[in-house]
Amino acid sequence: MFKQTAQITAFLFLSLNILAIEIGEKYEVTILDSSQSKRTILLNRGLSSGLTIENHANFYDDVGPIARGVAIEVAPMRSVWALYTVEDISKIASNSKVKMKITSPVKLTKDQSKMIRPAIAISDEETYSPSPDARHFYNKLPTVIKSEFEIEKEREDEKNKGLFSQRYHEVWGVVDFALFDTSEGLVNSSIKNSSTLDIEYLLGYEYYIGKYIKELSFNLFLHEEYRTYRQENEQKSRINFLEIGLGPDWHFYHDPMAYGDLIGHGYFHFGFGTMDSEAVSAASEGDTSFIAVGIGGKYYLSSGLGMRLAIEYNYSKKDLVDNSVTNRTTSSGVKNYFGLSYRF
Repeated sequence: MFKQTAQITAFLFLSLNILAIEIGEKYEVTILDSSQSKRTILLNRGLSSGLTIENHANFYDDVGPIARGVAIEVAPMRSVWALYTVEDISKIASNSKVKMKITSPVKLTKDQSKMIRPAIAISDEETYSPSPDARHFYNKLPTVIKSEFEIEKEREDEKNKGLFSQRYHEVWGVVDFALFDTSEGLVNSSIKNSSTLDIEYLLGYEYYIGKYIKELSFNLFLHEEYRTYRQENEQKSRINFLEIGLGPDWHFYHDPMAYGDLIGHGYFHFGFGTMDSEAVSAASEGDTSFIAVGIGGKYYLSSGLGMRLAIEYNYSKKDLVDNSVTNRTTSSGVKNYFGLSYRF
């Protein structure tokens, strides 16, 4: 529950925080905690104030400078800072209120004992790594606070890798429809005209196995088809199919957890259901079953919204009971679908 709440909070703050923080901006902050060496501190400012990892800042009060540091972890309401210059160690204490001014980055030492975080580059080939003091301080943070930073790390990983880290669930819907007219009769004789409307849709839920067998997912879906026939003399008949289906999908070409890339997928689905038919003078009911093998593509945005299309070979069997007589109809052919989905 806490994790979901923190994710929503982070999303809201990020949505509102369109402009990046600028050099020279000033804040009043509270030091919530500090390491024993006073080289790592926890502040009450974070993403909601526009702070990001690798922001540099001077800390001071009305008397004078206190320290200079760089942000190494940032959550919606908190941030962890590594101090590489300390002027007045007595001012670095829990619940101390100080002022902070964002500054431009400075070139830091290559001394291994003072390295503070990856991705703070000193050249194209060299980067910093977390200092023992920063790692120890971070590991001792309460679980509730630490989870805020972990959620933000997952979000950044998704952004950098173009992969969903936790979106193993998906709801989707696809549709296919056809409308065609038919003319039938002997040459130089009267022609009988008829029209057919066929609407078909599927609503489903898909679960992705993820790290265990990442290419595999399973679907559970509802399939409904509505078909009407209308003849020239206004005679009309209707057939409804309602089926439940399930089956696995196998993904290829790109990681199924990717967004911004076309993902290929093949599937084997099967199901069963009921049908009812209503002609001009009679009504009847029956049972149905189907097997489908298909191939298609999926595409997702980073928000989780997606689209999908597929073409499949479908074999179906329908047993229609009319006046205690069972009429069996089998059909096979190619269908195509297009629809939308949402990953969560």
